[in-house]
Amino acid sequence: MSPRCGRDFEARRSLGDQVGGVIDLLAWDAVASDAVAALRRVASENLDLLTRRLLDPDEDFAVRRRLVAVLADCFTDQSFEALLGALGDRRFEVRYRAGGALARMMERMPGVRVKEDQVMNAIHRELTVERGSGKAAACSMPTTSCGRPRRPTSSGIAPTEASSMSSPCSPS
Repeated sequence: MSPRCGRDFEARRSLGDQVGGVIDLLAWDAVASDAVAALRRVASENLDLLTRRLLDPDEDFAVRRRLVAVLADCFTDQSFEALLGALGDRRFEVRYRAGGALARMMERMPGVRVKEDQVMNAIHRELTVERGSGKAAACSMPTTSCGRPRRPTSSGIAPTEASSMSSPCSPS
């Protein structure tokens, strides 16, 4: 490795360490807004680190919650995928913020697509979590044989599968 190449590597590693330190500051309420602003400026160059920290279940909750705001302003496929991954976070506030961020990103990124099964899985998880406990509970929502929620009719009553003209399991 040439001396210049070695210096470049050290500079990048040092910057990564600094970004990691700023991510740590997200846990501190007094400086969190400044940390979010600083991270937004360098987010596109540090997506791997930001994604890793967002999706790490052992990361501090306040950090994960605030990283959503940082990644939401990135408008890249990688940040979009990271936020999709955050829909599986154990904390509701992270999932909620990630869902809102994804909705806003989809408005600004018309070419991005979400797989229907990802959305349905996220909805199902939310419907089966017992309020306040974070534990799965029995879902009392009527579902079809494929596990999807039944679509309500204009009367507000979900039709039975036999009386439904189209299968709720097929794309509409």
